[in-house]
Amino acid sequence: MGLIAQSLGGGGGWFDGDFTTAGGIGNGGALSFALTGSIATNGEGSNGALLQTIGDNSGDIGFGQSGNIVTHGDDSSGLIAQTIAGTGGLVDGEYSGQAGGGTAGDIDFALTGSIQTAGDGSQGTLLQSIGHASGDIDYAQTGDVITGGDDSYGIVAQTIGGSGGYIDGAFAGEAGDGTSGSIDFQLAGSVNTFGSRSGGVLLQSIGGGQSGDIDYQQTGDVLTDGKNSGGITVQTLGGGGGVDGDSFGNAGGTRHAGAIAFDLTRFVQNDRDGSHGVLLQTSAAAMAATSATLKPAMS
Repeated sequence: MGLIAQSLGGGGGWFDGDFTTAGGIGNGGALSFALTGSIATNGEGSNGALLQTIGDNSGDIGFGQSGNIVTHGDDSSGLIAQTIAGTGGLVDGEYSGQAGGGTAGDIDFALTGSIQTAGDGSQGTLLQSIGHASGDIDYAQTGDVITGGDDSYGIVAQTIGGSGGYIDGAFAGEAGDGTSGSIDFQLAGSVNTFGSRSGGVLLQSIGGGQSGDIDYQQTGDVLTDGKNSGGITVQTLGGGGGVDGDSFGNAGGTRHAGAIAFDLTRFVQNDRDGSHGVLLQTSAAAMAATSATLKPAMS
């Protein structure tokens, strides 16, 4: 592990070389971190950076990166940031992502440097806010994210009003009866993935009661070179479901789904089988509008 920063409202955390169950009845505090240097890891299960705030109510995470993160081993994501109102998170090399009845903090992420992963099962960036009321995610990237292995998404950002998300190598996307936050996503840099089942960008707001809005703006490029590796997937679902690995589970519930605003002025490209260019999905009993502006060609 390259870097670990944790604020835990209870017990757990990193202890004697292992992760114990994180979170309790207290509140997790806020984390603010700026990376201007570089992080490199070589072994299996060696993430570049792990930031967590976990508790009955979790705090916010603010992360700015102008340096570089490089991982070479399998199951070694570049950056993981989690605000979880309950227990769970990355524990002893596995994802549990269980939420309680509290409010999860927001995530504010700004990347001007680069993130590169080489191994299988190694996401570039994984951001999660999970709670009965999950937080907002603001993502801004002018640098580059590159993944080389299979099952290695470039960017995953999830705000889930319940439990689930990316858990132990698979996507669960389960929601409870809570409310999920919004996602504001601005990509001016590039995302490149080369493995199979390695999508470029996955954004999800999933809430059993109500899911949040997603605003997507892209002036950079998203390129995926593997089979079953969609370029962009954006989902706001008032229920459960969503993408689950390289397939889609049951989507939508009986409540309200947020709106999607999508503005694409550069390129999304993939020439392999089973790989969509752009998928926009809002699903629930009551759905808000989806608006899309597509200026370039997609392939």
